Amino acid sequence: MGKVATVFSAALLLASKAAALDPIVMKGTKFFYENGTQFYMKGIAYQQDTAAAGGESTTGEYKDPL
Repeated sequence: MGKVATVFSAALLLASKAAALDPIVMKGTKFFYENGTQFYMKGIAYQQDTAAAGGESTTGEYKDPL
């Protein structure tokens, strides 16, 4: 019963945190908060480590791993 209570407590805690976030509305190609101010996403880059993927050759030239 201890694990169930812990999981239930964690779910309630996470649900209360998610409910505290302002919803984001899409209008055209931009995102806005409900109060009308624009929502910006800055500096998002989904890139893997190029050295780990073998993206650099022995000559120092970059090779796209895809």
